Formats: sequence, C-alpha cells, structure tokens
Amino acid sequence: MMSKTYLVIVESPGKIKKLKAILGADYEIIASMGHVVDLPPKSFGINLTTMQPDYVVLKGDVAKRIRGEAKKDYKTVYLASDPDREGEAISYHISSLVKRANSHAVMQRVTFDAITPSAVKAAFDQPRALDNRLVAAQETRRLLDRMVGFPASRFLWQFVQGKGLSAGRVQSVALRLVVERDQAIATFMPEEYWTITGLFKAEEGEFTAKLSRWQGKKPALKTQSDAEAVLTALKGIPFQIKDVTPKQRQQKPPMPFITSSLQQAASSHLKLSPDTTMKLAQQLYENGHITYMRTDSPAVSPEGQAMAKA
Repeated sequence: MMSKTYLVIVESPGKIKKLKAILGADYEIIASMGHVVDLPPKSFGINLTTMQPDYVVLKGDVAKRIRGEAKKDYKTVYLASDPDREGEAISYHISSLVKRANSHAVMQRVTFDAITPSAVKAAFDQPRALDNRLVAAQETRRLLDRMVGFPASRFLWQFVQGKGLSAGRVQSVALRLVVERDQAIATFMPEEYWTITGLFKAEEGEFTAKLSRWQGKKPALKTQSDAEAVLTALKGIPFQIKDVTPKQRQQKPPMPFITSSLQQAASSHLKLSPDTTMKLAQQLYENGHITYMRTDSPAVSPEGQAMAKA
C-alpha cells in the first residue's frame, strides 16, 4: 500500500529536505541530478539530414528509479526542475520516461524562483503544462553548440596540445574578444599629463578645486615642468568664489544581482571563480536564502522582495 499521494521530481537532492518540510508527508520527492537524457557525450548525436537529435539516457540508475516511481499509483507527478530553459528540457525528458513507464500518469509542471513556503505553495496551487517553446529553444541551443563545438574542438586538438581544451559557438567568439582587447592594451601608448588641484580655506571651511581654465583655455600640462610653471604663476594670486550652484544628487541603490554581476562581484571582492560562485549560490538557493541565481533579469518576484525585507 502506497503512503504517498504525489510524486515531485526536482533537479538537485539539496532541495529535498526543505521541500519535504514545506509540502508535507503526502509528497514523495526525488532528484534527477540534472539532465537524465541528453546528446551522447562521445559521439556527434545529430542526424544532419533530418536535424533530429539522437538522445541517450546518461544516468541509468536515475532513469530506473524514475520509471519505478512512475509505475506507482500517484495522483499527480509534479515536474519541478529549475525555472529556465534547461529545467524545462529536463522536465520534458523526464516526462517521456514517466509516460513510457505509465501511460496513464498525470503530470504537471511547477516552477518557483525561491524555496520558501509562499513561493512553493503558490507554484503547486497553479501548476501548468510543459512549455514546448522553451523546450524547443533549449534543444536548438544544444544542437547548435554541438554542431559548432564538436568539430571545432576536434580541429583544435590537431594543432594545440593540452587537457580540457575545447572550442564552441560562444566561448570561441568570447575568447577572440578577450584577445583583441588584450592586444589593444598591449599596444596602447600612454601619454603623460598633469593636473593641478588646490586646497582653499574659506569662512565655512576648507574645500578643494581643480584648475580647469588657464589663460582662457583648458590647461595642457603634458610634463611636470609645464605643471610647475603654471603652479608658480598661480602662487600669490588672490582667489575668490565667483558663483555657487547648489545641486541635489540622487544616488540609486545597485540593481539586484543577475548571474554575470554576481560572478563579477564575487571575483572582485572574494576572489571566487565563477564555478565556485555558482555552487555556493546553488546552496543558498536550495536553503531558501536567495532567489534563483541563473537569470539575466534583475526583476525580483514578490517572494524575493519579502525575503530581502525579512
């Protein structure tokens, strides 16, 4: 006799404990550990005549458990992989495994960008069907990556020796931009210039001012001697404040992190690599401390705003 009513399939096992605490005893929760089905890792895996992918099961033990759970008489199977294109594709392939094991299984897709009681319960209150457009978008990106990266990497290995070398649709273009920028920096010829800033005392206190005009034009102080000559001429000259224009300036707080800005900040301030940053962010997300970290949008859901204010 089965004690659980619903089956929930998530990507990461790190989410299971917290989700069980939120959803309760009626829910059996298992993890796919990422992609269960994908292109074969060591062969091309695409029919270039039909443009059809040749998907294979990557994790036989995980697929076996999913099929085994699917044969049980759950009222609903909830596909709860991450709320992005990859997550949608993972749910799509899991749904195929479930259907082959139990053609009568009822499946629903649920997504949440924060593992909090309100966000999770809202997602399960409004489940949806799989978004085939997102699945197609992920598959298109995956095929393009393979069609460019697979032959390009093999070509690279013919000329460059080294472990882990690869080429790809995005990384090779990005590498060229980095190299071109590095070459521009290497060939840059710096020009010497000087500025003059004075410390002045007034009735209301001290202030600094930068020399912006000299003899009716912008000063061209290209050498130390140029600057010293102007500085000598300025000594002993009385100065007066000609005009004061008060201005109010509003400084807005920084935007919420997106994936790239999170990685940049972690690298600059904490010296963390992008991979380490994302692993730590994944743990924070799984424990309900941050919203979903793989995003290009700074928009924050109401649940995320509530988390920030708490």
